[in-house]
Amino acid sequence: MKKTLLVTSALVGLVASSAVAQTTVSGSLEIISRNTAYSGSVANSMKSDTFLGRESQINIQNKGKLNIGGLEYAAGFSLEFDGGKTVAESVGTTSNENLYIDFINPSSATTLTVGIDHIQNSKNTGLKTVTDFIDDVGGGVLSSNLIDLGAKTKEYMGVGITQGLGASNLTASYLYVPNATNMGGADTASASEDSGSNSAYEYGVKGDNVFGVKGLALEYWNNHRNKNAGDSYDSKGRKYAVNYTYGDFTVGAIDAKSE
Repeated sequence: MKKTLLVTSALVGLVASSAVAQTTVSGSLEIISRNTAYSGSVANSMKSDTFLGRESQINIQNKGKLNIGGLEYAAGFSLEFDGGKTVAESVGTTSNENLYIDFINPSSATTLTVGIDHIQNSKNTGLKTVTDFIDDVGGGVLSSNLIDLGAKTKEYMGVGITQGLGASNLTASYLYVPNATNMGGADTASASEDSGSNSAYEYGVKGDNVFGVKGLALEYWNNHRNKNAGDSYDSKGRKYAVNYTYGDFTVGAIDAKSE
């Protein structure tokens, strides 16, 4: 406990001593309407479903400059409220959205990050038209391969680093997750909260307008999680993605593999 208090005090002092600080609050709200009509041999073929859906999100961020070697910091979290969730399910989806503390070195384009659902990752592919459609349809092998690739590393608390690669407009990253079932336990965790799960990692590189070619986006991802108790195999994922946009026209391809 004493060690925890010392670490907490150090972090609070570091942020409090920043030369310039700024707090912002933003959010979004989506409300959709969908109508599905059945025909042919489908049961209840005369039935028509009208559906209203919603998702809302609040984002809170504090950022500023530190009095240490020109470093900057950013810290924040989001609260996401999805429709169609039970009370128990809502607890998970509300509190694990884009929570992070970043320490940034602008001169070297390096960022050290601690958190969940924040660092660049294989789920946030450049081919948004494809993945958004699959996400809306929901489920199935395609959704598993394109949306949640392999170990799904970014869904758990971890430590990562991103590095800008200069004129190529690419950014490389590496994320290490010590426990691949931990979305963030209590700040005074006891031994009873240990799940015994193995660690996971994901590394990759992505960028837009890469190599000076306007409209060209490239990505590569690889992740791995050693099998946990009860699992038959390790979890692995690998993805290549490329797309090119010219005006209002975009063409692209994804090659993704999940084990």
